[in-house]
Amino acid sequence: MLNFWYSNRCSREIKFAVVVSTCVVIYLCSIKVKLAAPYVIISVLMGMAAHYIRSYVYQSKKALLSMGQFKSLFLLTLVIYQTYLIFHLDSPYRVLLMLQNLGFVCIGIFICSIYTHRAKRHSF
Repeated sequence: MLNFWYSNRCSREIKFAVVVSTCVVIYLCSIKVKLAAPYVIISVLMGMAAHYIRSYVYQSKKALLSMGQFKSLFLLTLVIYQTYLIFHLDSPYRVLLMLQNLGFVCIGIFICSIYTHRAKRHSF
């Protein structure tokens, strides 16, 4: 999924539609139960870190991780964090909280990737 997001095939319109639909899913889940602010911040920072680590691995020839190792590490981190949320939060709406968490991780990736690839406005 990230390969498509960073490819040239993913147009601005597709990215806009994905960002809006992610925000709608987060909003619909938050109607029933809201994810606490510290978890939101951690989730967005995880997404931002994933973007910057991925771009470092992709652009650097001397990276400590290969792309396969990065994907494995990122998925492992997400699974550990989701498991922590499942057992730490005492809510009957754990699925909604997990969806919000994944949505905020995606928002972190979206913010960084769209900002770094935006068109330059001025050529001073």
